[in-house]
Amino acid sequence: LQERSDLWYNTRIMKNLGTFLLYIVLPIAVIGAIFWYGFGADLGKKHDLTLKEIYSGDIGVISSQSPPLDKTFTVVNRGKADVIIAKIYTDCKCLSATVPVGEYVFGPFDVPVEQNTKPLDIKIPAGSEMKVKLIFDLTGLPAGKFNGNLYVETLNKEVLDVPIKASIIRQ
Repeated sequence: LQERSDLWYNTRIMKNLGTFLLYIVLPIAVIGAIFWYGFGADLGKKHDLTLKEIYSGDIGVISSQSPPLDKTFTVVNRGKADVIIAKIYTDCKCLSATVPVGEYVFGPFDVPVEQNTKPLDIKIPAGSEMKVKLIFDLTGLPAGKFNGNLYVETLNKEVLDVPIKASIIRQ
């Protein structure tokens, strides 16, 4: 009688294990595969846009009483085809950017709003550069660590993320 109940018990566990694998593990594996092939393929992709300068992202120690600081970055198209810049934006109202192209200056651009949704259509030919002037206005910022970002986005949704870090002190 004991052997029969062990057999029944083992069969029941195997049925439950099969059900578990079918309804839980298999869907997770399928979702994981879809994610990896959909998004994971971008992990090893080289991006066409880079900064020309070696930049650690750290502006350094600055006083909260300082006038607005500016820093110019050079964005380089290292790809083999032309790149069209669609958007330039930041993640803080204290950061803004302008882009001089010939006699015209695009911007200022900061946190995305409705006006910034129209593509800029700034063309960077293969192997060429574009200047981006960042303005950092410390007005109203508290003392301490600051972390922000400047984003340059192409029509193909490639995003160049430029970190902006600073230590703000009261003086």
